[in-house]
Amino acid sequence: MAIIETNSEEDFEMIPSPVPPKETIETSRANEARFDASNPAVGDMDDGRKLGAGVVAAVICLPFFGVFLSGVAGLAAAYGTTQDGAGGDICRAAGDVALTAKQKAVEVNQKHHLLDKTREEANRVLLSAKDLEQRHQILSKIKIVLIETLKNIGEVCKVVGEEFRKSREKSQRGDYQDIPHENNQGF
Repeated sequence: MAIIETNSEEDFEMIPSPVPPKETIETSRANEARFDASNPAVGDMDDGRKLGAGVVAAVICLPFFGVFLSGVAGLAAAYGTTQDGAGGDICRAAGDVALTAKQKAVEVNQKHHLLDKTREEANRVLLSAKDLEQRHQILSKIKIVLIETLKNIGEVCKVVGEEFRKSREKSQRGDYQDIPHENNQGF
């Protein structure tokens, strides 16, 4: 707080000055230089924020809006990190949350080796599936079943198409005896 003199020389009053002290200005300038976007470390953080904000927005939107619109939302959030105002603050905060989550995930992985364990387990499952396939030839059996099913569906479509063709020919000839009508109860 700066002391400002009032009308009389004897009365001094503590009134906050609108101008900050010199040391506050110098500290502020030092912080601005530290967080300047031209600083490579800060530029990387901004890129991480953009990516993080985009990922957070896309992941949140994916179940509600599908792949395309969630991608658009991710791009919008990444762009939003460069804007001033409340929207930019929200996007930057989402990016910070993503960066923090990434950092914590890396720490947990370093402590518990989750990626290595997951990779080993996935390889074990894959080897088991290959062994099972070699012993029982499941894929070739599924292939045979699918081929036979498609053949049967084709045969059914042929029969139905033939019946429609016969019905159309009868209606064109005027032979309505086999075709049920609203007044005729015969099916």
